Amino acid sequence: MAEIKLDYSRSGFSDPAKESAFRRCLKMAINVTAFAQAPSLSPPFTYKAKTMATKALSLWQFSVPEFSTFVFVVTVQLLLGGMVFSANGSVMTEVGTPRAETLIVDALDGRVNNPTQMNPYLQSTLFNEGLNQLAYSCLWEMNSVTGKQFPALAAKMPEVLNDNFTDFKITLREGMAWSDGVEITADDLAYSLDLLMKTKAFPFGGFVKKLVKNFKVLDKYTLELQTNEPQPRLSTLLGVVIWGNGLRIVPKHIFEKQADPATFNFYPPVTSGPYTLKNADPNGNWFLWQKRDDWAKTDVGIIVGEPKPQYILFRYYGPEEKRVIAGTQHNLDLFDDITPESWDILRAGNSYAKTFLATFPWADMDDPCERGIQLLDSKPPFVKPEVRW
Repeated sequence: MAEIKLDYSRSGFSDPAKESAFRRCLKMAINVTAFAQAPSLSPPFTYKAKTMATKALSLWQFSVPEFSTFVFVVTVQLLLGGMVFSANGSVMTEVGTPRAETLIVDALDGRVNNPTQMNPYLQSTLFNEGLNQLAYSCLWEMNSVTGKQFPALAAKMPEVLNDNFTDFKITLREGMAWSDGVEITADDLAYSLDLLMKTKAFPFGGFVKKLVKNFKVLDKYTLELQTNEPQPRLSTLLGVVIWGNGLRIVPKHIFEKQADPATFNFYPPVTSGPYTLKNADPNGNWFLWQKRDDWAKTDVGIIVGEPKPQYILFRYYGPEEKRVIAGTQHNLDLFDDITPESWDILRAGNSYAKTFLATFPWADMDDPCERGIQLLDSKPPFVKPEVRW
C-alpha cells in the first residue's frame, strides 16, 4: 500500500500550460496510489512506483519551477519498502528525515516498553537505543581493540594524590556544555555522586556509597575524591571497561529542581553527548536522534571532531527475517547479531552489505563481552581451581 499526500496552494492558474502540467502530475500520483493498492504486489513494485513518482515530480519541476508561488508536494510512502520521496525526488526515511543524512541502527534491546524513561539512574532504563552511544558520556571511555582507557568527559586519567591509592583528583575538560547550553562543570560531577549516594532507589548508588568515602570540589573543573579502600584502578570502576558505566553525570541544574529524582523520567533528556532526542515512537519501536548544533562542545567533538550523520535512527523491525528484509531494502545500515544463513540472504540482496571480515567467520570473535557457558564457582566441585581449569 502507498499513501499519497497532495498539498498545494494556489489562487488559480492563469497559464493554461501550467494548469495542464499540474493535472498531469496529479493524474500520475493517482496512478501510483492505484498501483500500490493493487491486491497482489510483485518484486518490481518498489521500482515501478518509484519510477512513476519520479516522473511525476520531474514533470512538475520542469513545467512549473516557481515553487514560491505554486507549492506542490507529493509524498509516496511505500510501506512494503519503507521509502518516502520528497518533492525534489530525494529519498526520505519513514520518520521524515533525509535518507542520505540518516544512519539507521538496529535496536539491540528490541521494543522498549518504557520509552520515556531516560533517567540514567533509574532501574530498568534501557540504554541501547542511543542513550549510551549518543546522549550520556562517561568520565573515561575504552578502546576495546587496544584494551586501553582514555579520557572522555575527564581531561585526563585520575591523578593519584597519595601512596596508598585512596586520594584522587579528577579533572573535567573545559569548554563542554549540556545540550541546553549550560556549561558542564565539577559541580555536576559532585551533584551526581551525592545524588547516587543518598538515593536508595538508584541501584548504582549502593556501589558508589561503598566505594567513595568523601569528595569536594576544588575549582570549576576539578574534584578531589577519597575512597574507602585502596583503588589503583579507579578509572575502571567509574569509567567504561566494556560498555557504559553507572556513573553517567547528570545536569545539576535540571535534577536539583525535581521534587523526587527517583521518579523523574528525564524525558526528553538534556545530553552531554553530541546528539539530542528529536522524536520517539510512543510504542518504543524507534528513537530518532539529531546532531547538536554545538557538537563541538562535547567530548566527542573535542576528541575526534564532528560526527558525520545528521540523524541517527535506532529502529526495531522485529525478528531476524524482518531485519534482513529491511537491510536488503536499504532501510537498515548497522546490524546487531544475525546468523550466517541470514548473512547469505542479506549479501545476496544488497551488494553494499559488508562484514568486519571478508570471509568466514565474517566477524572478529575477540569480543569484550563474554560468550559461552559460565560456571558457578562458589560451590563444590567448581570452587577448586583444579576442577575449573
